[in-house]
Amino acid sequence: MFAELSRQIRTLIEQEVLLAKTEVVEKASQMSRSLALVVGGALIAYGGVLALVAAMILGLVAAGLAPWASALVGGALTAGIGYLLVRLGLCRLAAAGLETPPGNCSLEGGRAMGQEPNEVNGRLAPLPSATADDIRSQIDDTRADMTDTIDAIQARLSPRRLVQGRERDGQGSHR
Repeated sequence: MFAELSRQIRTLIEQEVLLAKTEVVEKASQMSRSLALVVGGALIAYGGVLALVAAMILGLVAAGLAPWASALVGGALTAGIGYLLVRLGLCRLAAAGLETPPGNCSLEGGRAMGQEPNEVNGRLAPLPSATADDIRSQIDDTRADMTDTIDAIQARLSPRRLVQGRERDGQGSHR
């Protein structure tokens, strides 16, 4: 029974780690969809900025500035604003302690992302489509199994049962 409890504890820990990883992957997936919207909006806004810069350049030309000088002023102003925004973003990332990930993002042992452990025949195997809710359900099942195992161990080691066992063996009356 202790071996069974040990196996259940190991399984529970593995499931908890898997749940954490799955939740991170699910959140990353949600973030990537949101990021796609942000990038799409930024590209459209970029087109608007280009139109505003073009209008500024045409306005400078209409005001009497040479076309090449107007383009230079518009380009320098736009590049300067872009540079300041990039520096601000990098400073905030550095202040938050965020670093760029290494080039190789695979898990240890050459396992690819998404090949997380799952108990099959007492061993670990990939579980490609488990959601966080599926894993929470497995964790609940493992906890219930652990409760049953602990109750069985408690029942076997209860003082009353130990005394009854000694009395049956004829050892309880001799001290």
